[in-house]
Amino acid sequence: MVSLSDFSSCSRSHVPQQQHAAYNQALNKLVQRSNQPAYTNARIRYEHTKVVDSFYPQPGGGGRVRVTTDEKTGEVKECVQKTRIADLNVYSPKRKMDWRVSVSTEVPGPSSCFFLDSIVEERC
Repeated sequence: MVSLSDFSSCSRSHVPQQQHAAYNQALNKLVQRSNQPAYTNARIRYEHTKVVDSFYPQPGGGGRVRVTTDEKTGEVKECVQKTRIADLNVYSPKRKMDWRVSVSTEVPGPSSCFFLDSIVEERC
Protein backbone atom coordinates (compact mmCIF):
# COMPACT_ATOMS: atom_id res chain seq x y z
CA MET A 1 0.00 0.00 0.00
CA VAL A 2 1.30 3.45 -0.89
CA SER A 3 0.36 6.50 1.13
CA LEU A 4 0.95 10.09 0.11
CA SER A 5 -0.73 11.45 3.22
CA ASP A 6 1.13 13.91 5.35
CA PHE A 7 1.53 12.35 8.78
CA SER A 8 4.24 12.13 11.37
CA SER A 9 6.35 9.00 11.24
CA CYS A 10 9.72 7.84 12.44
CA SER A 11 12.41 6.21 10.36
CA ARG A 12 15.66 4.56 11.36
CA SER A 13 18.50 3.43 9.14
CA HIS A 14 20.21 0.23 10.21
CA VAL A 15 22.52 -2.17 8.39
CA PRO A 16 23.44 -5.41 10.19
CA GLN A 17 27.19 -5.87 10.74
CA GLN A 18 27.34 -8.92 8.43
CA GLN A 19 25.69 -7.01 5.58
CA HIS A 20 27.95 -3.99 6.18
CA ALA A 21 31.03 -6.26 6.02
CA ALA A 22 29.83 -7.81 2.74
CA TYR A 23 29.29 -4.36 1.17
CA ASN A 24 32.68 -3.20 2.42
CA GLN A 25 34.45 -6.24 0.97
CA ALA A 26 32.70 -5.81 -2.41
CA LEU A 27 33.58 -2.11 -2.55
CA ASN A 28 37.21 -2.77 -1.60
CA LYS A 29 37.45 -5.27 -4.49
CA LEU A 30 36.01 -2.68 -6.90
CA VAL A 31 38.58 -0.09 -5.75
CA GLN A 32 41.43 -2.57 -6.26
CA ARG A 33 40.14 -3.68 -9.67
CA SER A 34 39.58 -0.11 -10.88
CA ASN A 35 43.19 0.78 -10.14
CA GLN A 36 44.64 -1.98 -12.33
CA PRO A 37 46.39 -0.73 -15.52
CA ALA A 38 44.08 -2.78 -17.77
CA TYR A 39 40.91 -1.31 -16.24
CA THR A 40 39.19 0.92 -18.82
CA ASN A 41 36.24 2.38 -16.90
CA ALA A 42 36.21 5.21 -14.36
CA ARG A 43 38.64 4.87 -11.46
CA ILE A 44 37.18 4.46 -7.98
CA ARG A 45 38.83 6.31 -5.12
CA TYR A 46 38.20 5.56 -1.47
CA GLU A 47 38.47 7.89 1.49
CA HIS A 48 37.29 6.83 4.96
CA THR A 49 35.81 9.79 6.77
CA LYS A 50 34.01 9.95 10.10
CA VAL A 51 31.54 12.79 10.23
CA VAL A 52 28.53 13.70 12.35
CA ASP A 53 25.39 15.30 10.91
CA SER A 54 23.38 17.63 13.13
CA PHE A 55 20.07 19.20 12.14
CA TYR A 56 18.80 22.62 13.16
CA PRO A 57 15.61 24.51 12.29
CA GLN A 58 16.21 26.94 9.49
CA PRO A 59 15.93 30.55 10.69
CA GLY A 60 12.60 31.92 9.57
CA GLY A 61 11.15 28.40 9.23
CA GLY A 62 10.61 26.48 6.03
CA GLY A 63 13.12 23.69 6.49
CA ARG A 64 16.18 22.50 8.32
CA VAL A 65 19.91 23.00 8.04
CA ARG A 66 22.21 19.97 8.10
CA VAL A 67 25.62 20.77 9.57
CA THR A 68 28.29 18.11 8.91
CA THR A 69 31.27 18.14 11.26
CA ASP A 70 34.45 16.09 11.46
CA GLU A 71 34.02 13.62 14.32
CA LYS A 72 37.59 14.06 15.62
CA THR A 73 38.21 17.79 15.20
CA GLY A 74 34.68 19.23 15.31
CA GLU A 75 35.49 21.24 12.18
CA VAL A 76 32.40 22.17 10.14
CA LYS A 77 32.74 20.40 6.79
CA GLU A 78 29.45 21.36 5.17
CA CYS A 79 26.21 23.21 5.74
CA VAL A 80 23.18 22.41 3.61
CA GLN A 81 19.73 24.00 3.67
CA LYS A 82 17.19 21.18 3.31
CA THR A 83 13.56 21.78 2.40
CA ARG A 84 11.25 18.75 2.28
CA ILE A 85 9.03 18.66 -0.79
CA ALA A 86 7.14 15.39 -0.31
CA ASP A 87 7.23 11.85 1.10
CA LEU A 88 6.08 8.61 -0.48
CA ASN A 89 5.37 6.08 2.30
CA VAL A 90 5.17 2.44 1.22
CA TYR A 91 3.62 -0.03 3.66
CA SER A 92 4.52 -3.68 3.13
CA PRO A 93 2.33 -5.74 5.49
CA LYS A 94 3.93 -9.05 4.42
CA ARG A 95 7.50 -7.78 4.87
CA LYS A 96 9.59 -7.05 7.94
CA MET A 97 9.89 -3.38 7.07
CA ASP A 98 8.16 -0.48 5.37
CA TRP A 99 10.02 2.17 3.44
CA ARG A 100 9.81 5.82 2.53
CA VAL A 101 11.09 7.89 -0.36
CA SER A 102 11.61 11.54 0.59
CA VAL A 103 12.19 14.34 -1.88
CA SER A 104 13.98 17.45 -0.65
CA THR A 105 15.82 20.37 -2.12
CA GLU A 106 19.35 20.84 -0.80
CA VAL A 107 21.17 24.13 -1.17
CA PRO A 108 24.82 23.92 -0.09
CA GLY A 109 26.93 26.87 0.85
CA PRO A 110 28.60 28.74 3.67
CA SER A 111 25.63 31.11 3.92
CA SER A 112 23.67 28.22 5.45
CA CYS A 113 25.81 28.36 8.62
CA PHE A 114 25.62 32.07 9.40
CA PHE A 115 23.29 31.37 12.35
CA LEU A 116 25.20 28.42 13.84
CA ASP A 117 27.06 30.44 16.49
CA SER A 118 23.83 31.92 17.84
CA ILE A 119 22.22 28.46 18.18
CA VAL A 120 25.23 27.10 20.07
CA GLU A 121 25.18 30.12 22.42
CA GLU A 122 21.44 29.69 23.08
CA ARG A 123 21.89 26.03 24.05
CA CYS A 124 24.66 26.73 26.58
